[in-house]
Amino acid sequence: MKNQFKAIAALCILGSLALAGCGNGNGPDEQDPVIVVTAVSEQITIKDTEVSDYDYTSLFTITVDGEKVAVASAYVDRTGRPRHSRWSSHPL
Repeated sequence: MKNQFKAIAALCILGSLALAGCGNGNGPDEQDPVIVVTAVSEQITIKDTEVSDYDYTSLFTITVDGEKVAVASAYVDRTGRPRHSRWSSHPL
């Protein structure tokens, strides 16, 4: 009976150690990618009539682990852009 208890205890300890070593799924060689977003220039000047049609993707560069990737238009948050006004001197 003591041998069975020792065997069960040893299995429980080994199982606990195995589960503790699992971590978050990233093994020791797998690291999260390093993503860097850089502004091309500090500021731009555009006309109020160009706001809705301006290509904002040209303002940034993105690198993932040192490799340059394309900036997709889906990456640009357009929620704060004002809609085009017929009266440019009137604020929206």
